[in-house]
Amino acid sequence: MTFNPSAGSFSGSSDVGLNSPSDNQLIGYNAGTGKWTNRNPAIAAITGLQTSLDLKATAASLGTAATTNAADYATAAQGAAADTAVQPNELGSPVLALPAGNAVPAGTASGTIIVRYIV
Repeated sequence: MTFNPSAGSFSGSSDVGLNSPSDNQLIGYNAGTGKWTNRNPAIAAITGLQTSLDLKATAASLGTAATTNAADYATAAQGAAADTAVQPNELGSPVLALPAGNAVPAGTASGTIIVRYIV
């Protein structure tokens, strides 16, 4: 048995009955005629497919992330930078440091406190 798609037939087979085949059709067995026939696919005809589709997640079940603009979230590069950033609990204890003579260093705004961390 050989199949010739351009002719729309299986040569040498009496249990195939193709009728005007067209793009995107499937071949399925028809128990009523006892032949393999071409047909347009229907969701209901594919066992279990409709049930699977009915169980698919919906935007409502996924929460706001499903409907939020993707640009509202960090990029991979931003996430990597955040992963390597120094966290406050890693800084150690703050120490108030005043220059010798308690003078405010040149270029420092009046009233500025200089804080250094001991790590």
